[in-house]
Amino acid sequence: MTEKNIRMVSYALLLLSLFVGNFYKVQADIDGFVKVEGVKGYTTADGIGFLLLLFPLLLLALPLYQGRIKQVERVRIGYLIGNIGTLICLLLFMRHYSGSLDEEWVSISFRLGLSGWLYLMLSAGNLIWEWRHYRKRQQSIQER
Repeated sequence: MTEKNIRMVSYALLLLSLFVGNFYKVQADIDGFVKVEGVKGYTTADGIGFLLLLFPLLLLALPLYQGRIKQVERVRIGYLIGNIGTLICLLLFMRHYSGSLDEEWVSISFRLGLSGWLYLMLSAGNLIWEWRHYRKRQQSIQER
């Protein structure tokens, strides 16, 4: 497989990982009553779910506009950094909460599910791969 095909397959897998299993699980404990609910990746918190879908779609559509963009590698790296940044924002905003609410003890915890871990690993792997490819290209340009 060529480098372009590998890249497109990895971006397609990134998009498909949103539809596999639960993206994250929320566990609520209210005075001893525990409920665990899983959330799919494509329905994740209004705007963030949209961004999680948008970044892989933009990466897949990038070859259509490759002739108009001068440094496509930088755009890919930017999209992947935005993708991981969105996921980190989701993780930071949905951290563990415990306290009292209406005189009842409430504890809410959040953890990534299978889909979330796949998405995170694929995003990080793609970012590392694109960064290394970009650095190699920059070094070969400097050597000329």
